[in-house]
Amino acid sequence: MSDKPKTAVQWYIEERDKLSDEFFDSAMTRKELHERVDQLQAKALAMERESKCKFADEYADAVMGGCLKRAEQYYTETYGE
Repeated sequence: MSDKPKTAVQWYIEERDKLSDEFFDSAMTRKELHERVDQLQAKALAMERESKCKFADEYADAVMGGCLKRAEQYYTETYGE
């Protein structure tokens, strides 16, 4: 097994597949399934934002000796939220 962390997309695909199996193996309603998918999507988006900001900060520190504007601030200014 690799020591590399999973990307948000990899995590989402694995979790979605588990949820799909759970849906077919249980009495989960379609409404419940859609609610759970919405929760997975929201978490994956948050994970993606966090990983982008972490990568950018680590890159700036390692290669450019740091920067005045941190990735979280730049991300918020660029994409909102």
